[in-house]
Amino acid sequence: MLNDNDGVCDVGDRDAPGGTQYAEAMAESSEKHRPVTDPPDTDEPEESVFAAIDRHSAAKIAWRRIPLLVKRSFVLANRADHAVFRYVVIIGLLTSIAGGLQVVFVGFILRQLIEAGAKDPLSGQWVPVAGMLIASSFMQVLSSSLTEKNEVLAEAINRETTGEILDAVGAADLEAFESPSFFARIQRAQMFQHYPSMMVNGINQLIPSLFRILALTVALARIHLLLVPFVLIAFVPIMIATESLSNTRYAFMMGNSLLERKRSYLLSVLMMRESAKEVLAFSLAPFFRQRFNELTEQSLVERRVAARKRIRTQRITGALYLVNNFLCFAVLWLLYRHGSVSLAGAGAGFYALRGISTSFDRARFSTYQLHESSMFLDDYDAFAEMAKTFRAGHPTGAAPASFDHLRADNVSFAYPQSSRIALRNVSLVISRGEIVALVGENGSGKTTLAKVLAGLYRPTGGTIRWDAIDIATVDPDQLRRGVSVIFQDFIRYFLTAAENIGVGNVANLHDRAGIEAAACQAGATEFIERLPHGFDESLERHLEGGSDLSVGQWQRIALARAFFRGAPFVILDEPTSALDARAEHDLFDKIRGLLAGRTVLLISHRFSTVRTADRIIVLHEGEIVEEGTHSTLMAANGRYAEMFTLQAKAFAD
Repeated sequence: MLNDNDGVCDVGDRDAPGGTQYAEAMAESSEKHRPVTDPPDTDEPEESVFAAIDRHSAAKIAWRRIPLLVKRSFVLANRADHAVFRYVVIIGLLTSIAGGLQVVFVGFILRQLIEAGAKDPLSGQWVPVAGMLIASSFMQVLSSSLTEKNEVLAEAINRETTGEILDAVGAADLEAFESPSFFARIQRAQMFQHYPSMMVNGINQLIPSLFRILALTVALARIHLLLVPFVLIAFVPIMIATESLSNTRYAFMMGNSLLERKRSYLLSVLMMRESAKEVLAFSLAPFFRQRFNELTEQSLVERRVAARKRIRTQRITGALYLVNNFLCFAVLWLLYRHGSVSLAGAGAGFYALRGISTSFDRARFSTYQLHESSMFLDDYDAFAEMAKTFRAGHPTGAAPASFDHLRADNVSFAYPQSSRIALRNVSLVISRGEIVALVGENGSGKTTLAKVLAGLYRPTGGTIRWDAIDIATVDPDQLRRGVSVIFQDFIRYFLTAAENIGVGNVANLHDRAGIEAAACQAGATEFIERLPHGFDESLERHLEGGSDLSVGQWQRIALARAFFRGAPFVILDEPTSALDARAEHDLFDKIRGLLAGRTVLLISHRFSTVRTADRIIVLHEGEIVEEGTHSTLMAANGRYAEMFTLQAKAFAD
């Protein structure tokens, strides 16, 4: 419908900022995106949950915090699968012991061989040789088993972390989904959810390496104490490199998150069925492909910067580590030349130093893995804590089962990060059993008001009451059970026809009789029964054996969903926009009887449907400007009469 601004095209309902989210993100990126840094959330609403998380995420992870994060990972792993976690820990310790025994046996055999000289080198060696072989075989078997169990544990941990992410998302209010920062945190949490399992795996690998280093260091101390400091010094470059590499990767991943969100969006546009028809019709594939290439090139530039920093760090620390190794072997050679170490001791020392070098390589990787995981895990923990924070902010009062009067007093609402008031001082009363229509131009606030009345948004001003109860004081989940909302952009679930209706009231999902009755009321029975499997047909043709429906048929499914919910307050946002004129007329002829005793809020641009409502409320720029029946509003010759006449004239012409 055209608005009253001559020559100005209405580009959509600006009450729903989600529709412009990508454009805003692109503009935000061009101004704010900087290499390897996280764009500041300068427009973030001043809510305690976001402020707390920002402070938590921005804190640099110190080495002293790693034990706490390790404990957090172990608790998470134990909760994910107690039996497998216990098995992994025990097998990891046994592997360490087997590795240490192998070192002891090898050192003993080497010393005996050198001391035997020209004598029989195998004399008296059978026991240590057998011990070495048994320890080696035992370690190989345990390592193989540990690898398999670690994969199982990793999947269990990922299941647990994904559940925590879903808990946080499920506890969020609708306002949170209007925030780009919230979407960024969701993506980061998804990116980081595998790090707890990575931390557990790193610890399981680190323990055997450290045990082996300890055993070999003890062996070196028996050869000569002067060799021990070099082993301790070797930890220094590992610590330096680990923190530097982890910080660089953490900064890159944080700074790159907005880019990745936009790239994911472009991929979905190019690959999803819903957008394919328009992409083909407007030949948009090359355009979006080029945009994707530009974003990918930007990501590569930043990735190269991060890679250069990491390579430089690795080269410096690698050189320090190499110098330390060279000095250690040089000292061992000098000790042998000056007679401080025997030939047997030098040979054993050489073997021990080689073993330490190999173990240090493994420990270096495990330490880096551990430290990096701890940094990302901290950010993940901050997101997981959001569920508790959101729930703590929810009121806990009991919601009324129904109401005689729904009253809004001076209700105002503004979307997060928006300076425009979407609703301003709206006051209205809707009685039980009444059908009230909301009309107005695009952007007038109709859908926003419906969401506020449904308890999906909390008003920024004013109160909404069910009889005497302020809904701001009741549990929002309980309140929403008394509301049935079908929006114009309803969801088409990849479920069966029966389940698509049944999700309107999941507690009664197995009530087939109720589902079929709701389908009948919505006029959906006939086409559902024509499906190959009737109500049990999967409504997703991408799945093997699935089917799809027309837009009008899907709309009837959505209406059946609303009927099946059986809530006392029903909100229908453009419920018949995809139906033909006859089907729409028939449905509205029956809707008063179908929803008898329930309160109905109807949003529609079709004045032929709203004229039968008990009362019509006209919104303009977030305010109620007119209210009354069709006859009284036409007689008033105001905004409603103007819009009705324009639409009627178009049909008459």
